[in-house]
Amino acid sequence: MAQPKLSTPAQLTAVYAILSMAWIVGSDAIVTARHGGDWDAMAMNTAKGALYVAVTAAALYLLARRLVSATNQMQAELLVERSTANERLARLNRIYATLTRANQAALNTNDPAQLCREICHALVDHAGMKLAWIGWLDPATQRIVPEECAGQRDYLDGIVISTDPAAPESLGPSARCLINGHTIICQDIAHTHEMQPWHTRARRAGFRCSAAVPIVVAGGRRGSLALYAEEPGYFTAEITALVEQLARDLQHGLEVIAVRREMQAQTEALALSEQRWQAALEGAGDGVWDWNIETGAVYFSPRLLEMLGYERQDFQGHISDWEQRVHPDDIGLAHHTLERYLAGELADYACEHRLRCKDGNYLWILDRGKVVARDADGRPKRMIGTHADISARKAAERQLTLVQAALQATPTGIVITDQAGRIEWVNPAFTVLTGYAAEEVIGQNPRVLRSGRHDARFYDRMWRTISGGEVWRGEIFNRRKDGAEYAEFMTIAPVRTGSGTITHFVAIKQDVTEQRRLEHQLLRAQRLEGIGMLASGIAHDLNNVLAPILLSIELLKMRAGDPGMHSSLAMIESAAKRGAGIVRQVLTFARGVDGERMPLRPKDVITELNTILSETLPRQLEIVRQVAPDVPMVLGDPTQMHQMLLNLAINARDAMEAGGGRLTLAAAPVRIEQPRPTVAGLMPEGDYVAFRVQDTGGGIEPKVAEHLFEPFFTTKPRGKGTGLGLATTLGIVRSHNGFIEMETSSQGTTFSIYLPALPAERGDSNPPLELPTLRGEGRLLLICDDEQSIRELTVAIFESRGFRTITAVDGIESLRLFREYRTELTALVLDLMMPGLTGQQVLVEVRREAPQMPVLLSSGLMSEGIDLEQWQQPEAGPIGAVHKPYTAQALLAALETLLAPRAG
Repeated sequence: MAQPKLSTPAQLTAVYAILSMAWIVGSDAIVTARHGGDWDAMAMNTAKGALYVAVTAAALYLLARRLVSATNQMQAELLVERSTANERLARLNRIYATLTRANQAALNTNDPAQLCREICHALVDHAGMKLAWIGWLDPATQRIVPEECAGQRDYLDGIVISTDPAAPESLGPSARCLINGHTIICQDIAHTHEMQPWHTRARRAGFRCSAAVPIVVAGGRRGSLALYAEEPGYFTAEITALVEQLARDLQHGLEVIAVRREMQAQTEALALSEQRWQAALEGAGDGVWDWNIETGAVYFSPRLLEMLGYERQDFQGHISDWEQRVHPDDIGLAHHTLERYLAGELADYACEHRLRCKDGNYLWILDRGKVVARDADGRPKRMIGTHADISARKAAERQLTLVQAALQATPTGIVITDQAGRIEWVNPAFTVLTGYAAEEVIGQNPRVLRSGRHDARFYDRMWRTISGGEVWRGEIFNRRKDGAEYAEFMTIAPVRTGSGTITHFVAIKQDVTEQRRLEHQLLRAQRLEGIGMLASGIAHDLNNVLAPILLSIELLKMRAGDPGMHSSLAMIESAAKRGAGIVRQVLTFARGVDGERMPLRPKDVITELNTILSETLPRQLEIVRQVAPDVPMVLGDPTQMHQMLLNLAINARDAMEAGGGRLTLAAAPVRIEQPRPTVAGLMPEGDYVAFRVQDTGGGIEPKVAEHLFEPFFTTKPRGKGTGLGLATTLGIVRSHNGFIEMETSSQGTTFSIYLPALPAERGDSNPPLELPTLRGEGRLLLICDDEQSIRELTVAIFESRGFRTITAVDGIESLRLFREYRTELTALVLDLMMPGLTGQQVLVEVRREAPQMPVLLSSGLMSEGIDLEQWQQPEAGPIGAVHKPYTAQALLAALETLLAPRAG
């Protein structure tokens, strides 16, 4: 049934406008008439409706024109592609027709010249060549003399073709094919330098490309088959292969004719030879066999023996020669097929099997044959057949099977579409990636996966790239069948034919959703680390500013007698300590302060925190403790642990501030079986204790969750939060070699802190010793600090306790004074951040020259990356640390601990 023709855009728009106006006028008239409305108002409404119809009709017209234009363009492209395929098929069919005609000519003539003439005419009449000629080499002149031709004969008038390498006429395809012994193709005569001698002649004849195939017949006669076409690039791989096959047929035909003439006097031998070489001709030069079914005798042609690598003496001339060399896995099929043919069940004998070569390898053979003689009762007496080597085809099929298996097994999604973008094939990984089964998407456009995150220009650029023959690569967001969005890295490559026409597109799709999430998490961790380094440097300078303030307050208290002055000093001291506390929070975020660590029971930590929260949180908040009975101990600083959990609890309180709720404090052992990413880095496998703080608030929005651990980021009103709580918590977690995770939903938020669990045998640390009051008694100290105010106040504090002091302003001077007063010195007070030589460099020299010398390190960066345990060896002197800003009491206590007699 013929399909209805589509209306033109103008017709479609006109129909729409007429029907719409009819509806508007008719409906307004009916309503006005029935309800007694105002006809002037109706006219106004009708005019508005007419304007609306005009605007929408114009939009409809433009949309219809674009749709018709796109449809016409797609049809034109399909017609071009179909025309190209038909032209290619027609060419191949013409070549096949030429082969058929050549074979028929070889069968029907005994004249070599006539055979050559027939083949030339077949190439021009059936294969579409503009000129075909066959020439033979004259050994005396080394020139190729054209003898038979068809087509534009005038091209050959006066032509000179030489096989003498020194002659310029030896550069053409006809001479080179004889010199090199293989086919020569010139796809563009006008732009090929070697064809210079024939450029004018070829341009006048309209020839654009040419091909020449060598012909070598028995007796040593050599010649060439030359072909010319008017289309550049005409000789594709398929056409070239068929032309070479035609040349082989011609070669065999000429040899058959020679054999026929030679044995014409011998009637029986002539008939036998004619049948053999006819079969050889039909088999396109493949190996030939001739089987006497009654006696079992078999004739194997030289080509067949050559194909398998045997000599004539290797064969007995019997059917057993063949049976013994057929692969054991194939002999059953070969016998069965042969028996069915001989019984008349099959019209032709054809079987694919493997034959063993002389070197032990096997060739895949297409074995074909035909009964050529029967006895009076019709029983087969004689068969003639051919063996064709199909190993290359079998290898290609095997390779194709492997590629198919690889595409099916690859974890990367693969989609193949036609030129218009319709899906033709998908692999199983595509189903895993998108949720769509193959039958659901084949015939569909890949736009079914679109997520809506990319605009039309994005897809237009992609289509222009691939339709222009280029490969497109990039990331794209798509949507699975269940509606979930995912990120993928996609590569789309066009598939071309030999002529360059795009027939298909192949898309390789790799899910990178998890990879992008990890990269985003890494970038966020790197950003926090960078901010931490900046905060660390600022905190160091602030500690150097606060240190002399706190030290001065201690001295002023000792000298001030006015009680009012004491009150002012206490206020100043409180403000300075408050500033120092903020600095400690910054340092905790930046480096993770390493305080005194001891084994802690999670149950005790939760209990103490519960006590604090019970006294401070609103009564309407319910606090729930959940501590597993078998929770192992962890190594930590009690103060920092309390601060870490308290920060989370305060945030939980704020999240539930509106109407009460439940705060859960939990601790439980956890075994991590495989590494997983967290905010604090990649958490390795192992045993951990998980501290959890859970609230029943409204949850955290995703855009807020991304910035939670950034310093100074807060969602609280001005004056109610510094933005350091979670940043400090992260610093403490990192300093304890722990990790932190956050889960949130509309039902509440849970923060989980994972700290490494201690082995069961670890116990509580020893309690700190009570230290006596420090007295200097004239002992000499070396004070090394580049900050003058800190240096002078430290000297004043130590001299007030009876010490003598010498001072240095940098690392170089401190090392010089140490060497000068080494025999008198009692200890060194060494700042780690100094110009010239750092405190650590000075410490190395001091330990090398005086291993027993006590050293007290000070720094505004707390640990400063120094591992004190490496210096606290039994054979070396004691080493301690005091962190800026420190008070006079802290400084004296640290030195007193350093100088206290050691046991043993």
